[in-house]
Amino acid sequence: MLATRPNEIQLTAEGGYRTRIKNRVFLGDYVEYRMDIGDTEIRVQTHEHRDFQAGDVCGIRLGKVKWYPAEDEVSDEERERRKVI
Repeated sequence: MLATRPNEIQLTAEGGYRTRIKNRVFLGDYVEYRMDIGDTEIRVQTHEHRDFQAGDVCGIRLGKVKWYPAEDEVSDEERERRKVI
């Protein structure tokens, strides 16, 4: 299990883990994107101007990742505290 913040994920036109953007919302000082990694929907928040739109294929790169053992009481408590699936 890994965790990172939505603003620590970088969108790229080339390279990275390939996925498709499901939704794009302009929220004033940043843009939020939603996409799937496997069966999990993730959020990406960026201040950078990108021309990605819903339906576009892009790559993502994760920054400042924290790893948790999948079957661990501390991990379960941390996921509940952070509301991480």
